[in-house]
Amino acid sequence: MFQVINMFGLLRQEVEKYVEEKGLYFDGVIIEVKEKHYETYVSVDVSNDKENLFHEIIEGISSTFEKNVYGYNEQNVYTCAFNLLKQRGKKLAIAESVTAGRLCSEFVGNNEGASSVLLEGIVCYSVKSKCARFGIEPSFFEQNSPQSAETSKTLAYGLLRYSGADITIATTGYASSTNQDANNGEAFVAIGLNTGTYTQRVRFFGTRNHIMQQIAKFAFAFLIKLLTKSN
Repeated sequence: MFQVINMFGLLRQEVEKYVEEKGLYFDGVIIEVKEKHYETYVSVDVSNDKENLFHEIIEGISSTFEKNVYGYNEQNVYTCAFNLLKQRGKKLAIAESVTAGRLCSEFVGNNEGASSVLLEGIVCYSVKSKCARFGIEPSFFEQNSPQSAETSKTLAYGLLRYSGADITIATTGYASSTNQDANNGEAFVAIGLNTGTYTQRVRFFGTRNHIMQQIAKFAFAFLIKLLTKSN
């Protein structure tokens, strides 16, 4: 019996420590932990005569690291989101500021036939662009920073109204090549659904490109979480 648990935002060492502390090394049980590009994959291989143990291990790891688990069977986060959206017949639209088009690029690059799901992607760096494309009054930015939870939420909501999509993602935040900016790596990701608009603040570290990559992956992991909870 074999299963791969896919996680985001978790170090390999954290899972290995859990496995060791729980004493999950038995005869007929092989657990491997791999980390690649900010994603962690835990493979559990158990002989067929130990079915109960297999389910116990999977459930234990999944529940312990619930906030990090986004799927199973080693699909990356973009493919997992694509398949989930396609299965449900949902259309997606994306508004990006801090990620500079990274969400769209990765989503399309990892999924052949992405056009069956993705309606459009907009890179809206300037306040002028945000106002023109999403029906936001300029006065909004007199009280709210362009890099804020409020702005991400407003972009996701506006895109939901004007794009014809069922689901939207919006990102704002800070990604710099220098760590002199105290806000560097802080980002706000909003998901627009028919049940409401949901926002998360995150903080990542590394180079400018690394920060963008992590925000992009988090955005789709966040989307997957919301969609699976809505079952």
